[in-house]
Amino acid sequence: MVFNIKETYLTLVFLSLLSCSSSKTPIERTEIEKSTTTVDQLAFLTFRAIQNTGNNEVTIKLLAKKFSEGSAKERKGPLSSPSADRFIFSLFDEDNHPTSQYITQNPLLKDVEYLNDNKEFEKRRVLLDSTDLTIRLFAKKGTKFVTVKRVLANSKDTISLYRAAL
Repeated sequence: MVFNIKETYLTLVFLSLLSCSSSKTPIERTEIEKSTTTVDQLAFLTFRAIQNTGNNEVTIKLLAKKFSEGSAKERKGPLSSPSADRFIFSLFDEDNHPTSQYITQNPLLKDVEYLNDNKEFEKRRVLLDSTDLTIRLFAKKGTKFVTVKRVLANSKDTISLYRAAL
């Protein structure tokens, strides 16, 4: 019995490929589609905040938006009232009723820690010229608009920075 090297090598390669195949059956697409019945979505909105030179005004631009199926975690306790120099990101339905809200500190203010000349840590608050930020909001069915407001120094008044349709 004479063995050919090429035949032996091809047989080994073929057998190794067969052993690597999966024994699991693939899930049909219809099973996946049936299991996802939610109509509410998570909205991932990326904004750019720009500090206008010479005044205390901020410009907000929507850079990107992405929607994904899912639900939001339940909040523990009531929504705290916003304090001064915070930003309020809100989603509204077609009847202009708020559906979701997120409050954050001014994204242009950053606390920076550094070593001084005496090799001691110091903290300073720095006002950035611009920054990008991504906000995750729960978008219920029928959400149509997004707004961004800034809470003024007296913590009661707000100024509208951005409003647009999604």
